[in-house]
Amino acid sequence: MLVTTLACVLIGGYAQAATKTEGYVTKLGDATVAALQKTDAAPLAALFSASTSSFLVARGDKAIHLGRARLLKMDKWSDQSEFTSKAKVSDLKMVDRAYAVKVTAKVVDGDKTYLLDGVSTREGDGHKWLMLAVMPEKPEPTQAQTDDFNGKLQAIFASWRQGLANGDTGPMLASLAPEDVAVCVIGPDGGFYAFPTATEFQAALQQVSQIGGVKLTGGDVMTGSLRSPVAAMTGQWALSVAMMQPASQDLWVHFYLDKDQWKVAGLCAMPAEQ
Repeated sequence: MLVTTLACVLIGGYAQAATKTEGYVTKLGDATVAALQKTDAAPLAALFSASTSSFLVARGDKAIHLGRARLLKMDKWSDQSEFTSKAKVSDLKMVDRAYAVKVTAKVVDGDKTYLLDGVSTREGDGHKWLMLAVMPEKPEPTQAQTDDFNGKLQAIFASWRQGLANGDTGPMLASLAPEDVAVCVIGPDGGFYAFPTATEFQAALQQVSQIGGVKLTGGDVMTGSLRSPVAAMTGQWALSVAMMQPASQDLWVHFYLDKDQWKVAGLCAMPAEQ
C-alpha cells in the first residue's frame, strides 16, 4: 500500500512538473514571436539565458547570428522585423531533460510558415533560450545542398574526433562561431556546464585533457531542418572521459553558413535517457 501511494505521489509530481515546464515553454514561444514582430533588441535579449546564448535567423542567403551580449548593446537587432502582427505559434513540441528542453514549433504568419528550433532552460521565473534558430519552412533543400552539408558535417566531426584523441582542440574551436557560441554539456561529474565563448570552452577541454582526455564517437550522421544558410540538426554521439565508460548523448546542434564554411552556433549534448 505504501509503495503504491509513493508511486502515485511521484507520478503526480512528474506530471505537475511537466505541465509547468510546458507552460513556461509556451510562454517563451509566444514572447519570442512578439519580439520578432518588432526590431527592438532589448525585448529579444531578455528571452535569452545569461549563461550562454545563440540566436540564428535564416534570411535569404544570409544568416543573422547574434547572442544576448551583443543584443544588449544594440538598439535594433535588424532593420526589418521577422514576423508580422498576424504571426502565431503552432505545433509546439518539447523533449524535456533534467537541465534543458528541446523545443520545436511552427510559426504561421499569413501564407508563410516558419520553423522554430531551440533549446531552453529554467532561469528566473520561467524559461530562457540557450539557443534558437528561425528558418522558413519552404523551400526545402536541393539534393546538392544536402550532399554538400552532409559532407562538411562529416568533416567537422571527423576533425573533432581526431583532435580530441590527440589533445589538439584547434579543429574543434575553428568550427565554432567566433562570437555568441552556445555550448552546453553534461560534465563527468553529472553537472550542467554552459560556455558562451570558444575560449572558455577551450579552457574546459584543456582541463579534461589533463585527467585523461576525451574519446568521441558518432555525431556525423544527423537529421533535422536544413534551410541554407541555417541548419538545426539532431543526432547522437558517445563520449568517454579518461577511463570512464562511453556515455551516449543526444546532440542538438545549430549551424550557419559563413563564407562557404558551416560554423557551429549552438551545441547542446544531453544524456540520451533520463
